[in-house]
Amino acid sequence: MKFMDRRYLAGLIDGEGCIQSKGKKHAGVKLTIANSYKPLIEMLYNEFGGGIREYIDKRPYKSGRFRKPVYHWAIYDIKAEDILRKCYPYLIVKKEQAKIMFSIRKNINTNYYRVPSNELKRRVSLKNELDKLNKKGVSPFELAQKNKGVKYNG
Repeated sequence: MKFMDRRYLAGLIDGEGCIQSKGKKHAGVKLTIANSYKPLIEMLYNEFGGGIREYIDKRPYKSGRFRKPVYHWAIYDIKAEDILRKCYPYLIVKKEQAKIMFSIRKNINTNYYRVPSNELKRRVSLKNELDKLNKKGVSPFELAQKNKGVKYNG
């Protein structure tokens, strides 16, 4: 890393980032950071490469005002793994996702199309763990379990 501090980047990944497994053989990795402050996303792009995508949500708030554009920076595979290895000691929220991603990438070889069935099963299982950690929200059952015995005075 040239300019960006590893601790700052770890904080960005923890707060604004996402780590995903991609591809038919579940060997690909995607690291994304999304933010509405374009200069930050451009700084990531300039330092690490990857790609930038702009997303504009055209639904207005109740006040009639529109949302700011959101910029998504994405980097893949070896480059994503390298960044996560350098930031790993400082990750808090995404530490488990990074650890799973390292396990997925552990047995990557040059013969991408001939993956033994046991290795593919292992990757699918790890991908499912990663997806579970990345899932948004909680089910009504989970919410009821977490709030068991908590009274609401609203």
